[in-house]
Amino acid sequence: MFQERWLAVESGRRKLRVGFRQGAQATRVLVLLHGVTRMWRDWEPMIPFLSHDWTIWAIDHRGHGDSDRAQEYLVSHYADDLIEVLECGELGDSVVLAGHSLGGMVAAIVAAQVPKRVRAAVLEDPPFETMGQSILGTTWQTLFQGMQGVCKQGGSIDQMSMALGAVELKQADGSTVKLRQLRTDEALRWGASCLSKLDPRVLDPLIAGRWLEGIEWSNVAGRIECPTVLLQADFAAGGALSDQDAESFSQGCKNCQRTRFPGKNHQLHSTVPSEIAGVVNRLLDV
Repeated sequence: MFQERWLAVESGRRKLRVGFRQGAQATRVLVLLHGVTRMWRDWEPMIPFLSHDWTIWAIDHRGHGDSDRAQEYLVSHYADDLIEVLECGELGDSVVLAGHSLGGMVAAIVAAQVPKRVRAAVLEDPPFETMGQSILGTTWQTLFQGMQGVCKQGGSIDQMSMALGAVELKQADGSTVKLRQLRTDEALRWGASCLSKLDPRVLDPLIAGRWLEGIEWSNVAGRIECPTVLLQADFAAGGALSDQDAESFSQGCKNCQRTRFPGKNHQLHSTVPSEIAGVVNRLLDV
């Protein structure tokens, strides 16, 4: 059973409420960080497989879910929010971070910047440079452009689900494919539910190739002290972490274990939830 919680962080000249869901109290604290356009409930397929020894805090990033909207949405801003939350001590002295995609990048940055607050980190298919300037002209860019259009249009979940399925994705060979050909009706409906609670401006810097401004991943990797697990989906099957980025990060991070998932797409915690939960549970004694 999860309880709604809100914690205030600084954003420019005003306070920003960041929404959390807190699970039952246990011996170790696990913070779950979702990907862009999603919300905390994206972790629900994996949560039943997590040990009862975790106190789970699942965040809604700024501009997502029940959290407040903000003026800026660079990856560094999401990391700043989490650092402020951890430094206030509400979640305890130190935590384990598990982040998917955007959440994985946030977890890496936070582990580097406040090492005493992070005991271990699980980075699930963090896209790194795939979602930086390298996004320009790719299928990912057309996907997020389409998502932003659906988000701005709004409507009922059924209407948004239909519009999301009609989004056309540019392929490497110049052809296009509709999203409904790649995702199930259930996945489209869940995506529409998340988009119904998204500030469309979240996607502006991502689409423009500005999302990673101010971040040098080699510097981030080199500053991480805690045990780190890098989970890599299959790029050819829809993963977002390239071999080059994965190799560079894992080599630069002092205590990093890299695990590949051949044939699996970007949503590892949904497609193989028990396996990802198993990785997290093994960090209970770290």
